[in-house]
Amino acid sequence: MKFKSIFVAGLAVIALVACNASAPSTQTGTSDITVKDAWSRPPMGGMAMTAAYMVIENTGGSPDALVSISSDVAGSLEIHETKENNGVMQMQELPNGLEIPANGSVTLKPASYHIMVMDLKRELQIGETYKLMLRFKSGKELPVDVTVREP
Repeated sequence: MKFKSIFVAGLAVIALVACNASAPSTQTGTSDITVKDAWSRPPMGGMAMTAAYMVIENTGGSPDALVSISSDVAGSLEIHETKENNGVMQMQELPNGLEIPANGSVTLKPASYHIMVMDLKRELQIGETYKLMLRFKSGKELPVDVTVREP
């Protein structure tokens, strides 16, 4: 009789785990980040830098923030914003990251938000692809393929 009770209890645990594993997540307060249309220009005039652009989407119920980037093609990467200041366009780093709203998106594009890719370790050619690793405040890390092209 004791073996039968243990067996039934074991089956019940397995059934609960299986149901929980296959049920869709009903958590609110999480982010679900995706990236599309990632591209960058080729470096201009022999400069060892470029900028990367993309659309970052968050289909989750909580905001998240892009807080850092790394890549094997560059020594330094920063999140920047271009703003007009007294009629002059200026870039500034966003040291606290770039917020991605819940159920929203942010477009990184020329003359706006962008990722500065600096201290390039090699020349980037039109048509090639390189990787960026995006890191978010939530802890999510997302590898992104960036295509070098003309705007």
